[in-house]
Amino acid sequence: TAVVGSAGMTGGEVNDTYKIETEDRGFVVKVFKRDWPEEGKLPWMGRHLTQYEVPHARLVYYSRNDLYFPHGFSIYEYIEGQNALDAIAGGSLSLDTYYSRIGALLRLAHQIPAQEYGYIGHGPGGMYTTFTEHKLIHEVQDRLREIEDIDSFDKNIYRRIEEKVRRQLEPFEHRFKPALIHADPVPKNAVWTTDHRLILIDWDDAIAGAWIADFAQLTYWHNYSNPFGGTEVLTNNEVREAFFRGYGSVEFSAEEIAVMENALHIIYSADLFPFYHREKNAKAFKQTKDRLVILLGQS
Repeated sequence: TAVVGSAGMTGGEVNDTYKIETEDRGFVVKVFKRDWPEEGKLPWMGRHLTQYEVPHARLVYYSRNDLYFPHGFSIYEYIEGQNALDAIAGGSLSLDTYYSRIGALLRLAHQIPAQEYGYIGHGPGGMYTTFTEHKLIHEVQDRLREIEDIDSFDKNIYRRIEEKVRRQLEPFEHRFKPALIHADPVPKNAVWTTDHRLILIDWDDAIAGAWIADFAQLTYWHNYSNPFGGTEVLTNNEVREAFFRGYGSVEFSAEEIAVMENALHIIYSADLFPFYHREKNAKAFKQTKDRLVILLGQS
């Protein structure tokens, strides 16, 4: 089918994205900027998302070795609808509905088993036998090494983070099961379709993790990045209620979930430092640093 048009879409650190329109349908082309996502992950996920009936944009083509795109590219079917962030801003989708619908979607995805925690590759994934070890090494230790040359940064911060994260996460390790997680299921990474379905997109950063990581990413976004606080205020308890209305029951109490959330919010704060440093965003860097200090001080 002949291509009749194309347009640039939102780009990011991982890829540049384009919409390609043919005579009868549209596609999304992602041109990778670097060797990420890891080789084999996207086709493996495509097969398993289909097998476990997780609504998603179908992967049409994938290549890691291309003459014109040295890091490769992928082609997905285009989902007709509105970015969920825009839909919330425009009033056609409420935050409460978003959290409930994304909970139901993630429940399906979290049924996809992984072998261990970490990169997925060709599947079923695994680098570390414990969730805690993976998070501390790849989202804290490695990230802090990228900014260790900053004179004003506390050189003892990793020790403080490790001590608290281990205390808060390790007691639950035997109750976690490694599974496919999206790793960033916030509204900008979802589509509210024209027939009012929610489709989670941008699975590039998906990894083998514990289910709580996706939930904590949502609450981290709600608490610290949510731009809708002035138009639709939801308390933390209301966010949890909406999410688990869709997700279903879990074998953890509200108090246990809060403890795990605190540990993961600490990790997510540390994970953001190199990004803000590279972007030369001093304001966001300081805000995240202050936030980390507060989170470390919470019981």
